[in-house]
Order: sequence, then structure tokens, then C-alpha cells
Amino acid sequence: MNEYILGILWALGRYTEGHYYLRHKDETILELVRDHYKTDAKVFKLKNKHCLKLAGKYFDMNTLIDYGWSGRNEHIRPYPQGIASDKEFIRGYFLVHGRSGQIKLTHKSGRVQNQKRIRIYGNETLIEKINNIISTELDIMPKKLERTSTINSVVLGYYGKDDVEKLAAWLMI
Repeated sequence: MNEYILGILWALGRYTEGHYYLRHKDETILELVRDHYKTDAKVFKLKNKHCLKLAGKYFDMNTLIDYGWSGRNEHIRPYPQGIASDKEFIRGYFLVHGRSGQIKLTHKSGRVQNQKRIRIYGNETLIEKINNIISTELDIMPKKLERTSTINSVVLGYYGKDDVEKLAAWLMI
């Protein structure tokens, strides 16, 4: 399995009645998955999201189950087992649940500073594993996960210039 696509599937999908459904605001991500599976399924709009339905003849759910997949809203979302490239999986996952940008910091002196940051959102179990992999791969300290308003969801944030630059190069963003 292509680990980049696996990262996207892990981040987006749900399985119901023999079909794998993906929803996202960016239709190009869904088109990427559709093209990977060489299906003629159409990306369609439902309310404010784009959707893709992969039929069983194109998509084998057992492949995801073999990796340890669980539904998007499960209490525990494990990191996939036995993949060939952690980097490609994390890149695919980041495409959906990652953000890069800048924040403005105001110091006590009133000086305003722009600081680059990279953030990855997701289930605590999954993000903790991603934190450990990135830490090992890039030889940087593991980060403390930040809580969100959603139960079981956390943010893995990188704010220091060196860490952000290393991670951006590794993710190729």
C-alpha cells in the first residue's frame, strides 16, 4: 500500500455498509485518492464538504484493518502497524490534519514577533506515536501535546525556528 495515500485514508475515512467514505473541504485531496485507486467515482459536494465513496470493487477495507485501522471517532486511533515508510504516512496524514503558518507573539516590552509554527491534530494515541517518530527521525525533543476542546483530540505543535525548519523540510512543505 502507498503510505502517503494510507495517511490520507487514516485521517479522513469512515467505513459503512461495504463502502469507504471520505469527506474534506479540499476536493483535490479526494481526487488524489480517487486517481490512486483508478476509480471513476465522482467527487461530489454535500453541504460544505466534498465527498468520495469508494466501492468495495476498488477498495479493500481488509487492508486497512490489517494495519490496525479504527474509525475516525473512536476513543483510541492506533498508528498503523507494519508500514514501510513512517515519513510518507505522516506526510499524507499531515496533508489532511496538519497546518503550517505563523503566529504573532507580543513580548512584555510591546515588541511584536512573527513566529513560524507547524501543528498536527488528531487522536491522542495516534499523535503521540507521530510525536515519537518525528522526534527520533529529526533528532529533536518530543513535544508536549496540547489539549483541544474535543475529547480524545490533541495538537502536536512545533514552534522553535530550528524544529519548524527541520520538520518542514522532512514533510516537504
